[in-house]
Amino acid sequence: MKKIACCIVIVIVVFSASRAAAASTCISEYFHADALAKTGHLADAATAMEHAFHLAVDEGNQPYVGSAGSRAAFMRYALDQVPEAGRLAREVLDKLVLSEPKLSFADATQRADLFGLVERGLLMEGQIGAAWQANRAAAETLRQKPVGVNADGPAIRVAELDTLPREMRDFAWRLLEREAEYLDLAGHSPEALAMLAATANKAAAEMPTMPVAQRFYPFKARAAYAQMLDFLGWKQLAIATQEALLLDAGTLEANPFHSITFTHQLAVPDDGAPGVAFRLRSPAPLRIEYYDSSSGHLLAIDANGNGDFSEEGDLHLSNPSGVAAAWIPFTLPRTAVEIRIFALTREPLFPASKATVLSAEVHRDGIWTKGRRGCVRLTRRVAAASRRRP
Repeated sequence: MKKIACCIVIVIVVFSASRAAAASTCISEYFHADALAKTGHLADAATAMEHAFHLAVDEGNQPYVGSAGSRAAFMRYALDQVPEAGRLAREVLDKLVLSEPKLSFADATQRADLFGLVERGLLMEGQIGAAWQANRAAAETLRQKPVGVNADGPAIRVAELDTLPREMRDFAWRLLEREAEYLDLAGHSPEALAMLAATANKAAAEMPTMPVAQRFYPFKARAAYAQMLDFLGWKQLAIATQEALLLDAGTLEANPFHSITFTHQLAVPDDGAPGVAFRLRSPAPLRIEYYDSSSGHLLAIDANGNGDFSEEGDLHLSNPSGVAAAWIPFTLPRTAVEIRIFALTREPLFPASKATVLSAEVHRDGIWTKGRRGCVRLTRRVAAASRRRP
């Protein structure tokens, strides 16, 4: 009986030791989450990475608080869980210890990224004032100030671009474009237009010598300037700005975050229809996203640009027509849809040798109809968009 009891005790001790050895640490959980992400299991990876962040907080491991927390927040954002990503980014900012009077470049860029997620999440929740404040807090972070999550400060200015190191300028371009967005939302359209004009002019001057990887946000600021000019009725200047923009679009490398944005207008019929099912069809693989030009709401995604919205990666909303397509609600005096086109290969969006012609079609009387000018012609020099409904 004594031998048996002794054996039992030994087994229990060994088992407990093995459990202790297998207990997760923030580092082991971080690499587990990283492995999940690399195999395409992003939702599971996000959960594991968030767990790694909380373990790092409990263990007092500040480097992993920042690293795991940032990656978990960006994974949530990639999963289109924007409010959740913003709330997690806010928690990460709150847990990061600020012990130095001036942030290092690495810490400043990490915190600017986190403030960007906070801002996007707040905007998605309709908290425009708080989102605007987060954008200004990000500007303070780029100035290497160790500000807290509820900080405020002066808005970013174009002149500050020249004072920032190259690795931080990409963030500044983003903040400038978003500052103009909030000025416009607050009813300060002239100030927003002036900021976008200054940003777009500087971007146009610097993009030819700018590393390709850093061209997205300057490009986006120029697109926002063209859209505001069009909205305010400055048609000729808007067209000239968009043409110059398209000329530079060929220099963007294929990247999930590099795209060209333009507006396609549709005539409103007098038959009382609430809207129309609309699509573009591309001869080459392109990711095409459709947005309501007035509200900015996502309407549909065609993951390969073939006009079929029922395949893997596609998205469409239920609509009165029952057709799988981008449903464009009619608004007066004009109806427009914002189109964002993304390259899917390493080739430029717009080859220099030829135009890319997208067929523009509406669904009418049970069939897809294309009119005489029912196309969008994209080249590196000109974007001639159809101005009337087929």
